[in-house]
Amino acid sequence: GRQLGGHRLCVGVVAVALANPAAAAQMKAVRGLSAAEIALAQTVFQHGIDYAAVRIYAGAWWLRSPNMAVAPGNGIYFPPAHCCADFAAGSLGQQAWLIHELTHVWQHQQGFPLWWGGLLLGLRGAYLRRRGYRYPPPVQIAHLGCLNMEQQADVLAHYFLACQPAHTPYQPHIPQYRRLLRPFWANPHDARLLPHY
Repeated sequence: GRQLGGHRLCVGVVAVALANPAAAAQMKAVRGLSAAEIALAQTVFQHGIDYAAVRIYAGAWWLRSPNMAVAPGNGIYFPPAHCCADFAAGSLGQQAWLIHELTHVWQHQQGFPLWWGGLLLGLRGAYLRRRGYRYPPPVQIAHLGCLNMEQQADVLAHYFLACQPAHTPYQPHIPQYRRLLRPFWANPHDARLLPHY
């Protein structure tokens, strides 16, 4: 999960929501991805995600912060105030937020247990002061599978930002991001790309 202006995941509450179908049924599915959002996502994921399976939700009772989003499966739960009608028409920050959450969707679709990965990160204090999101300089990362689930999501979001015309601090790392993503683009279903615990 990611928070606009910061990062948090409410692991225990997410686990309760996933285990409680009645509570999950109270969450209103807003929509699937728009054609423009799919085109935006394909600049990073290409055809590595089943886009038709993705659902965007406006809020959930278990979101503990008005600025936090969580993607525990094919559904992405954004706080209502930040749930864009179309993220492709939103700000660069909102678009990067969507890319971050779509990385978790990809992880889920490849069989990675997000709840378990998030729980282990939480137990290690990785969600305190965003520690679990920080990754080494890209040149020092051997491959995508060396990263945890939040680091992967930030690498993909930062690659997206690096490729935008507006100057971002990530642009100097484009060659390294592309090196890390080349195996993903070649075969997004390769289990070796999934995050480590």
